[in-house]
Amino acid sequence: MRYEHRLRTAGRVVTPLVRPLLVGPGDAAPPPPFVFPSENLIFALDPTQNITAAGGAVSAWGPANPGSDLSTLTGTATLVPAGPGGAAYVSFDGASDRLGPVGPDWGTMTEQTLYLTARVRSLADGVDQLIIDGESRFAGAIIAYSSGAGGYDAPSIWPIFGGNVDFTVPLTVGAWFVLCLRMRGDATSDVGVNLGAPVAGDAGGGGMRGLTLGAAADGVEHCACDIGPLGLYGGVHGDATRLAIMTGLMAARGIS
Repeated sequence: MRYEHRLRTAGRVVTPLVRPLLVGPGDAAPPPPFVFPSENLIFALDPTQNITAAGGAVSAWGPANPGSDLSTLTGTATLVPAGPGGAAYVSFDGASDRLGPVGPDWGTMTEQTLYLTARVRSLADGVDQLIIDGESRFAGAIIAYSSGAGGYDAPSIWPIFGGNVDFTVPLTVGAWFVLCLRMRGDATSDVGVNLGAPVAGDAGGGGMRGLTLGAAADGVEHCACDIGPLGLYGGVHGDATRLAIMTGLMAARGIS
């Protein structure tokens, strides 16, 4: 295909060839970042905002709303910036990378709602690995289990709300997901992945008391994972709010 247009220059006609601009799937602009609704928002992180990453190495990651920054505790988490057709995220190597901690202590809030955008790249057999930790695995921890770890037969996510919670949700290694934890204190808590119906679990016994990414707060059980936007709210969101926020996060990440 070619396009022609004529230019009259000094008494003669010039017909230059103008090549069309071809836009392929990889040339699409990155999706706009998702903005968490501000009502009752305790803490939010977005990899396109308030992040210090010289040469890609993350040294600090601040919240979108006022609060304490996460900083490098061990290893070197890596910022993967938004590219054509894709959204930004922070990558953890599963061996030493760990960001945190952040506070202040929110443990007096027995009811909280947490949203997380993440991908687990790989799992070591028979080992539990923490994507995030709300404080030494006792509140708001999200653990990725491989086959043979914790007695599970397939990759699974095991959330902890303040005590042991005897339920899991399936985990597809290598696939992005949006997860919603609704921590209800003394009432039944639940977890939902993407737009699936929430799975009910045990009583919460308290909300998150801090935040560490990529491993447990005490520096063990690292997870090879990628983390995008996350947000923590005071209170338990109803289904309409939960679905609206999860739909927005999924669209920003390109999850169908």
